[in-house]
Amino acid sequence: MLSLLLLTLSLVSCAPRINKWSKTDLTFSIDNRRSGMTDSDTKKAIHAAFELWSAVTPLTFKEVPSGGDIQFLFASGYHGDAYPFDGKGDDMGDHWENVLFHTFFPEIGAVHFDSDEPWTVDVEREMGKPERSKEDFLNAAIKSVGNALGLSSSITIQMNDKFVPRGTLTKDAIEAIQWIYGAPKN
Repeated sequence: MLSLLLLTLSLVSCAPRINKWSKTDLTFSIDNRRSGMTDSDTKKAIHAAFELWSAVTPLTFKEVPSGGDIQFLFASGYHGDAYPFDGKGDDMGDHWENVLFHTFFPEIGAVHFDSDEPWTVDVEREMGKPERSKEDFLNAAIKSVGNALGLSSSITIQMNDKFVPRGTLTKDAIEAIQWIYGAPKN
């Protein structure tokens, strides 16, 4: 009997863990704003990210003044968790070692953006510059919300691909989020 219990416990501990919210009506709050982007631009990008994810799931999202299920924070360096930011990335376009944001899975839901990064929602203006001087906040918001909903970075990182249109979800991301939460209820 004991061996059966140990086998069961070992199988459970090896099973993949699904990170998902236990409810479908979620709230979010933007706890502070980033200088360099207007409050309106920050809010529009975050709302656009939630609209994309709600269009492909049964999840709903409502902004609240503070204390949302998913909380957005702009911070720099050490900021109260075990994952300090590294400051502004280089201008050479090598962002593999540069931390732009980090997100905590459900049901923690914290989304932290590096406030030292030069964020923009006006990517078209940045495209004509010889060096990439600002980070695309809309795409970062889309990826971070996907992570906060339970998707791994291996799924959301695909949205960095130059063949994926800006401000869209990949087929893999849609299939993965629907595997977790199901399709939208129409």
